Amino acid sequence: MQTSTTLLLALAAIQPFCASSVTAGSSQDLTFDDIIGDFSRSISTRISNVLRHSADPVSLQDVEFIQQIPSVAFDENCTDAGTVIYRFGSLTGLGTFELSNMIIVSDDSVISSVPFSGFDWEGTFLADGVLPNGLEVFIEVELSGDACGEGVHQTMSGFLVSFSPTRLSIDLQASGNSKEVAFSDEISNRVREVQVERAELSVDSLTSNVVFANGVDLDVNAFLPDLLDRAIADELGPTILGILNTAIVGPFTF
Repeated sequence: MQTSTTLLLALAAIQPFCASSVTAGSSQDLTFDDIIGDFSRSISTRISNVLRHSADPVSLQDVEFIQQIPSVAFDENCTDAGTVIYRFGSLTGLGTFELSNMIIVSDDSVISSVPFSGFDWEGTFLADGVLPNGLEVFIEVELSGDACGEGVHQTMSGFLVSFSPTRLSIDLQASGNSKEVAFSDEISNRVREVQVERAELSVDSLTSNVVFANGVDLDVNAFLPDLLDRAIADELGPTILGILNTAIVGPFTF
């Protein structure tokens, strides 16, 4: 059975960056367009490397949800209340991150000229990318209930899979300096500080292979997308944030 869930991102006052390679214009009119090409490639490489080596797989073993279901068909002759416990395990797929584009929150960016030192700049950036192979997360589902006096306790496990491309959006604050290289048309760029502020996954087309045995008719797949959303918001997002901020720090050149 397939279901769909999407986490939507809304940001005001944004403008796309030009993704061309860096070329220097007049020293009097340096813009973010002059540095974005190399900056986006540098950030993309750093994010991909960190996720591949430190977050693939990533554990969600602290995530557990308990659900009371008033009507469970334990068999063809018994419908009774039941309790379902959902436990998530390891999630794989984050290491395939590919940057799609980068934009800047234009109301929160500034470039200022510094005598003899080029230009200082700072801003809030959004890196939007895709996980082309989707995600796979281990799931364990435990069902218990009185079952009309018979008493039932089953624990089934399987995988919750997103087959379609999954999007990963990352907000980050960065500041640095850019200046023209002497006797050249190139620009030397340096990041002083970078802080990742948000990491958000958008997951579509979820499929689970969790099925109960012995005649129990309970389709937990209808609940799993919402529960995964909560797991992402409560556990995975902050985990990715911590991993990125530990590994992606300034200063560095690009």
